[in-house]
Amino acid sequence: MTPESSSSPSSSSQPSGPNYPPQRHAGAVGIGPEFGTHTGFTEKLAGLKEEIKGKVLRKPELVQHGHDRRTGELRKKEREQVRT
Repeated sequence: MTPESSSSPSSSSQPSGPNYPPQRHAGAVGIGPEFGTHTGFTEKLAGLKEEIKGKVLRKPELVQHGHDRRTGELRKKEREQVRT
């Protein structure tokens, strides 16, 4: 074995990889600026339930409300109302 192959790589304080973007989270994985804004499983299920109920009762406004809830549009509209 030659001394060159057994030598450890030089460690520098600067990373040799690409420049990383600034972190926009609190340090924990999965928590970021968009945490909790996506439609969860229970919201999708409740929206589907409302959509089916509206179709059975033949109420198009309930079908639309359920569809908006299932796709996340209802939550987005509520957040926009709070901001204004």
